Amino acid sequence: MAKDESFLLLSLSDSKAKKIAQVVNSDTCRKILDHLSKPSILQRQR
Repeated sequence: MAKDESFLLLSLSDSKAKKIAQVVNSDTCRKILDHLSKPSILQRQR
């Protein structure tokens, strides 16, 4: 796994797993989640 690669850990027994999988399948959703997983400029300045 690349140093800056993010991942989502989810139990397959979770009742919402199917819905989450459908949402994460979207390219737009993955881009948003990737952006949110990175530290913001404000966090890096502290």
